[in-house]
Order: sequence, then structure tokens, then C-alpha cells
Amino acid sequence: MLLEEGTWLGKGSWRITTDSSTVAFDATIELREVEQGYEVEVDVKTVTNYHHQFSVWIAPDETGTYNVILDGEFIDMEGCAKLDSTPHLSLLTDSDRPKDTLTVALFETREAYGVRGFYRRQADLYTFELAIRSKTEIVVEEESNVVQFRPRPRR
Repeated sequence: MLLEEGTWLGKGSWRITTDSSTVAFDATIELREVEQGYEVEVDVKTVTNYHHQFSVWIAPDETGTYNVILDGEFIDMEGCAKLDSTPHLSLLTDSDRPKDTLTVALFETREAYGVRGFYRRQADLYTFELAIRSKTEIVVEEESNVVQFRPRPRR
């Protein structure tokens, strides 16, 4: 898996594909490795004060892929992912509305990790993208009044 356990911060945007205007958002992602796989908590906030939280559970299966369950107030999906090579790729569907789908790709860029995907909900198709970085540790040296930013090293 590309991402390490910890807190990840991101900035991104989404838009409906029939419109050129985008909605900017900030995301906080908490990733924890557990015995059976990974638990992920995602908190999304837009500049228009839209706030959405959801949880993701990721567990390896016996065929070399990963089972993924996404659960939130307005979204409940499950599917599979390939996380052993890059880019990471997942496809999720809503069991109550099988035409509602979510595809997500996670990849590494020079400056950050990128997330891109599509979300189909009924007749609407959305596209989104997000750049995420590991939460930066801030160290303040009191005597010299110098602030240093030290990101967590990548694998």
C-alpha cells in the first residue's frame, strides 16, 4: 500500500461532468493498519460548509485483491481494489442501487500523492481529484524562534 499509517491532509475538487464549475474541498484522512487490513476515516469539508464523513475498511482476500467497504451517512458501497502495484485502483458499487459506482485511483507524484476518480449516482456523473500529503510535524526551537517543518519520510 502506498500510504503509511497516520494522518494525511489533502486539497481537491469535484464537479459534475455536465458542468465546468468545481467545488473545492479539504480532506483529512486517518489511516490505521489493523490485524485484518486497514481502517480509514475520511472527513471532507468544502468552502460552502458542506461536511461529510465516511469510513473505509480494506482487507486482503485470498485472490490477491482487497475487499473494500465504504460507509457514510449518504454513501454505502462495497467492492474490490488492487493495492499491490501502482496505481492503486478500486471499483465500488452500491448494493441497493447497482448503477451507482465509484472508481478511485491512488498514485504517487513528485510533490504528493494523487487521488482521482469518478462517482456515478443515479443519472449524474461526478469527477474528482485530490492531492494528499502526510501531516507535517511542526517543531519550534524556543531560543532561536525558528520554526522547522519536517514531513514524514516516504517509504
